[in-house]
Amino acid sequence: MSSTSLPAELIEAIIDEVGLSHDRPTLKACSLVSLAFVFPSQKHLFHEIDLEKPDPRISRKTCYQRFHKLLLAKPHLGIHIRELRIGDDSEDDFGWGSGKSWIVQTKSTLSRTLSLLPKLEAFSLSFSADMVSWKSIPAETRAAIGSLFRLPSLKAASLEFITSFPPQLLLSLLRLQYLSLSCVEVDTGTLITSDVSYLQGRWETNLRSVFLRGVSPPTITSIADVLSESSPHTLKKITATPSFESGFGDVIGELLRSSGSNLTTFEWSPSVHFRESSLP
Repeated sequence: MSSTSLPAELIEAIIDEVGLSHDRPTLKACSLVSLAFVFPSQKHLFHEIDLEKPDPRISRKTCYQRFHKLLLAKPHLGIHIRELRIGDDSEDDFGWGSGKSWIVQTKSTLSRTLSLLPKLEAFSLSFSADMVSWKSIPAETRAAIGSLFRLPSLKAASLEFITSFPPQLLLSLLRLQYLSLSCVEVDTGTLITSDVSYLQGRWETNLRSVFLRGVSPPTITSIADVLSESSPHTLKKITATPSFESGFGDVIGELLRSSGSNLTTFEWSPSVHFRESSLP
């Protein structure tokens, strides 16, 4: 690489303009111009990492493994990543059967990957439609995800197809601004007992928007209970898709009552409506 005499402010302005157009080939070419172009180019190239989007040529597991190796070799790239989406391979796509979740089988690398993302703002984790128990995920991975949920920079999270989800982690998620839960079932046998501010009625939430698709009534009740104890009320939008379980309408009504006076939008989506993501 050669050096350049252009002011750093001008270089950053040029790269930001290219970044706004999401022109990855040009960004890659810019990163090879000179050392002064590398950092601003990488900032846009690695802003969003989507390991969930289906690719007919390669499995999601392989995509993740390549990403992990890259982070280990160049850990400084982690400071650029603001959005990360991780998804299991479906049985139809790559022959993964029930109980063969690569996320569950990956014992140590995933926790290491997440620890290298200190400025993450949005995180999405999607398992296969077979549902995965939170307790079946390796302990180090669960701990890393829990730490990620408490990152000061994190603003949005999306979870799909998880059972036995700890209510304590639900507290962490409700401190975010945007939350999407699809087919998530909270562990009703576990109580929220370790957050002192919540127990003493001094718990605060920053939640602006929540999307609930096929979520169990006990999970919605848990969310409503937390919101009723929070202050101030910040929730402005609720989008819900029914699960057809008994009492679903009643718990949605409970959630609406607990959301406070700032709520301005309620969307009732039909069950056939299956969007990929509700994060901003």
